[in-house]
Amino acid sequence: MVDSSKTTAQGITLAQHISHQQVLLRATGEFSAVLTQISLAGKAIARALKKGGLFDREEIGTRPVDPVSEARRIDNYAKETFVKIFTKSPWITTLMLSEDLENGGKLREGANGGKYVVFVDALDGAPNLTVNGIVGSIFGVYRRLSSGETATSKDLLQKGLEQVAAGYIMYGPSTILVYSAGYGVNAYTLDTGIGEFMATQQNIHIPERGLTYSCNEANCHEWHEHLRRYIDHLRKRDPKSDKYYSSRYSGSLIPDFHRTVFEGGIYICPADMRNPERPQGKRLLMYECNPLAFVAEQAGGKCTTGTERMLKVQPSELGHRTQLVIGSPYEVLLYEDFLQGKR
Repeated sequence: MVDSSKTTAQGITLAQHISHQQVLLRATGEFSAVLTQISLAGKAIARALKKGGLFDREEIGTRPVDPVSEARRIDNYAKETFVKIFTKSPWITTLMLSEDLENGGKLREGANGGKYVVFVDALDGAPNLTVNGIVGSIFGVYRRLSSGETATSKDLLQKGLEQVAAGYIMYGPSTILVYSAGYGVNAYTLDTGIGEFMATQQNIHIPERGLTYSCNEANCHEWHEHLRRYIDHLRKRDPKSDKYYSSRYSGSLIPDFHRTVFEGGIYICPADMRNPERPQGKRLLMYECNPLAFVAEQAGGKCTTGTERMLKVQPSELGHRTQLVIGSPYEVLLYEDFLQGKR
């Protein structure tokens, strides 16, 4: 892909931007078509979410809407939307959905011989829908390494560094698609009047340092000692700026990460330390961590497992989980200092 900052102008549509890049590269249009399909799924999901408690109301009749059941229906709708859009797609060989992991990581087939594999978390943070919270879709796109008709484990278990594009769609007061194809990060906001994503922010850079941190402090009794000391350090007044860090945690990954991208700071989802001998990561590497790490690094930020650069982690399985530490360079490097006993 080409440098997005040089080909994206305020007010043009995502489709126009993709077409412009395709012409500049004299590309076949296959990769562009994959991104167009992802944006189409985002539009359909955004439309369903705008219905709120009215979603599938005709099937409920006059019975009161159960928020939990409603969230489950919309979560399933989001998954099926991606499935319908990508099933038999000529541009991908496989669609991998995090929602399918409970069933053993079902392979959703595209076309035989398709060039790309797409990983999707169709509706991350779905439980937040019970209180009308913000949710999002996360996607990562990989080019196939094998040349056969169907995808192999070699195609599916690539490191995050091998992604050709990644991003997320945040469904809130407005619907925002943020993505990178390896040359910077741009954001597009859905104009519901014309049904198009419009370019609104270009060449996004995570601030070198922020003043917010996001983590579930209710679990502090299960944290490793280094993380408790790190958070205690952030709570103290910064003598240079005479400011304090603020805690900002919504319980939904996408809005917390989105805030970190634009305002700086750090998001931490630590490992479960209830068994210190075998700490268990909580976030899915292929469906959540790698796509967001790709975006963060393209925006000048950092992402780590605490001991290793996220994008260099070799996945052991489709359901590979890890802890996630992502955000501004200053806060992430400071976290690593505490982890290594330097602070």
